[in-house]
Amino acid sequence: MTRQDFIEEVSNFSELIDFCAETGCSELEEVYDEYTYYEIINEDIVQWARDGDWKSLYNILDSLPDGYDYYTCEYGEWTGLGWDEFHDYKENVLLWADRNEAFDEEEEPETEPEEDECEEYEGFAEEEEISLLDMMCDEAPAHETESKEEEKLEEYEVEWNADVQELEWDEEDFSVEDILEG
Repeated sequence: MTRQDFIEEVSNFSELIDFCAETGCSELEEVYDEYTYYEIINEDIVQWARDGDWKSLYNILDSLPDGYDYYTCEYGEWTGLGWDEFHDYKENVLLWADRNEAFDEEEEPETEPEEDECEEYEGFAEEEEISLLDMMCDEAPAHETESKEEEKLEEYEVEWNADVQELEWDEEDFSVEDILEG
């Protein structure tokens, strides 16, 4: 498991305990699941009953946490483990794994684009130079030589100039009244 996989995938005590078992981490040695907790308490009840009276046994049993999936015992005091404690334990295991090089090496991400990204660019195998004339004129083929392109450009310039000259007029030919009348 890589470090990133551990951070993203280990999300409960069961997975954290499994990781520790696989890597030899002892950070969770004193963490018990609910079933093991009840077994330990059942074994201890006999001893507590021998050591005291029923009131002391009642007080001990009343002080025990209940309703958690995982428990820990430190210096004879049982504590139920919740979400906050899980994150503390996970951080401790992460630090242990970093110090002991317990993680697999990170895999290098692929640098090639995925198939979906390439589909829209199919057909553009090589980069072609396309002139402005080719882009603007449907009739101009893409593989025309420069001299043919220049000839076409000159031809369009001549036609354009001729069209513009036909549109030119003298200001004297028209008056504002002529334009308004019709």
